[in-house]
Amino acid sequence: QKTHLDWLKTALTSDGEFEKFLGYDESKIKEALNHIKSELDSCTGDNAENQKTTFKQTVQGFFSGGDIDKFKTDATSTCKNS
Repeated sequence: QKTHLDWLKTALTSDGEFEKFLGYDESKIKEALNHIKSELDSCTGDNAENQKTTFKQTVQGFFSGGDIDKFKTDATSTCKNS
């Protein structure tokens, strides 16, 4: 999970975003990190890096105002669709 926490830290670059994430309940943090792992693991093939970059942008947008309880459904990659 540390790998995905580090990945998330690179996505949440605005002031206080990462710290706000760390303020959530531990179970919500773990659920979010597991979701990130699942999404990134599904990005394979020739277009994987582009898909991961797009997912990172989706995560950035989500955490600029999204509800952590909706992270799993609202912040998804396009990897599983390709």
